[in-house]
Amino acid sequence: MIRKKKIIILVCFLLVVCFLLVVDKCLQMISCGLRGQCLESPNGRYEAYVNAFAKFKLLGKFKRYYEFSIYDVSNKVKDKPYSYGDENRIKRFLLDGLPQEKYLDLIRSEKKIIKWSPDSSEVTYALEDIEIKLKIGEDKGK
Repeated sequence: MIRKKKIIILVCFLLVVCFLLVVDKCLQMISCGLRGQCLESPNGRYEAYVNAFAKFKLLGKFKRYYEFSIYDVSNKVKDKPYSYGDENRIKRFLLDGLPQEKYLDLIRSEKKIIKWSPDSSEVTYALEDIEIKLKIGEDKGK
C-alpha cells in the first residue's frame, strides 16, 4: 500500500514538473511588442523601424530587447500598414541589456531617432549615447 502511494506521488510530481516546463516554454515563445518609431526612406522603397519587445519567462525575469529593422515596402498595399511580412525584412539588429526606462521612453517619444541618408542607402538610429547604422546591401542581413 505504501509503495502505491509513493508511485502515485511520484507520478503527480512528474506531471506537475512537465506542466510547468510546458507553461515556461509557452511563455518564452510569447513576446510582447511595444510600438516604437517608423520612418519611410526618401525614395519611398524602404521603412525603418525601432521597437521594444519583452519575452516572458516563468522561471526568472522577463527579457527586454530592442529591434532595429528595415523593410522593403515597394510592394506594400496602399492604405494598409503592415501589408508585408518578414520576407520583406532586409536588415534586422537586436540589442538587449540596455536600461529599460531610458531607451523605452526615448523610442516611444516624439523625438525622432531614425534618420535616413539622402540616397536611402543607410539608416541611422540615434539614441542618446548609442548610434546604430544599418546599410542597404545585397545580403539579406536577417
